[in-house]
Amino acid sequence: MALTNDLPSPLSLVGPGELALPGMDAAMRGGPDDASGTSFWVAQRCAPNRWVLAVGDASGRQGRAALAGSEAVQAARSYHTGVTSAMQLLNRRFAPVSGDGHGTLGLVFAVLELDRCGAWVTIGSAGHPRPVLVRRAGWIDVRGQAGPPLGTAGGSGYGEDRVGLGPGDALVFTAGGVADARDAAGEAFSEERLPETLLAAVGQPAGVLAAEVLGAVSDHVGGDAPAEATVLVVRVPDDAADDPDKRLRSALPTLSADGALPGYPVGVPHWAPNQRPTPPREARILLPPAESSVPVGRRFARGVLHSWRLSDLAEVGDVELTTSELLGNAVRYGEDDITVLLGYDGTRVRVAVGDGSRLLPQSRPAGAFDVSGRGLPIVEALAAAVGVSPTVDGKRVWAEIDASR
Repeated sequence: MALTNDLPSPLSLVGPGELALPGMDAAMRGGPDDASGTSFWVAQRCAPNRWVLAVGDASGRQGRAALAGSEAVQAARSYHTGVTSAMQLLNRRFAPVSGDGHGTLGLVFAVLELDRCGAWVTIGSAGHPRPVLVRRAGWIDVRGQAGPPLGTAGGSGYGEDRVGLGPGDALVFTAGGVADARDAAGEAFSEERLPETLLAAVGQPAGVLAAEVLGAVSDHVGGDAPAEATVLVVRVPDDAADDPDKRLRSALPTLSADGALPGYPVGVPHWAPNQRPTPPREARILLPPAESSVPVGRRFARGVLHSWRLSDLAEVGDVELTTSELLGNAVRYGEDDITVLLGYDGTRVRVAVGDGSRLLPQSRPAGAFDVSGRGLPIVEALAAAVGVSPTVDGKRVWAEIDASR
């Protein structure tokens, strides 16, 4: 269900699945046909340079999605102090009905602001699958501060995560059972199939990206996707940097010359000095089995750590070196594409490198003049734990680096 109201320039559907979002490439695919469903999405302009996006699922009672969408619009109207406060407001509004035995309400609430480089999006999540950032550089990253479903947290447990989007970067939101759709073996779509689909669709327009996700859900379940499966994508156009002034004038005609572009300069932290990201976090990249992939993997690890507000670990270099050694080993002995995953559980950063080989890595002593054979001993010296996990197509060699203070 899509909702708008009478605020200036509300977003709306302007064609089959095309979403009007000035200055951005946006699309919505799937979704319920009427207000009787349990999933919803909202797209609302609430200031000259501020759009609220919300997607979610309301379980247990028909029509509750309509109420959730309406409340999200009201939160958009009153939004002025941050995503966290908006989430707390929504939580209070749903607290009276959360204990009525009619299920839970989960949603992602995001605020988008345009800037000269692209856009900034501030994200909060309440018991709902978080959006996935698809970087033009070829990697994906699950974003948003995770929190409990609305009406169950007593007003606490919500936070916000701000991410910058540049030309070619996209955010993918899902609802209506997309993440939990399961194949015959019981594997959820979000576990491996969604990341694989998004990595294969890097650089695609928003409409193509959304359609690819829905098509992959159908393939995953071996039939039709869930009836209310919803995919919403917002993406910075590839040419956004060609004439940024023209783009902003077109998208924000009411913005004054000294106007309110977001004050989040690239490279300047927007979080408290001791603030850590809310776990879990996961990012991944798919690389060819070539030596040139090793420096790409190092840059990926370093960039993800900075994006996750773990810059202190990036400066130490242990995660980057571990990634380099594990990736180098996979490149040296493998023939298939390699997946590099970074995860964070609140205490450790896990580096996992997956390939299509079932041969287990062997640690062997290296001679004084040997140029190889030192990778695994280096990883074992840096890591708090190391191991190998089998996968459907091969294995993942992993190492966990202590991230405690």
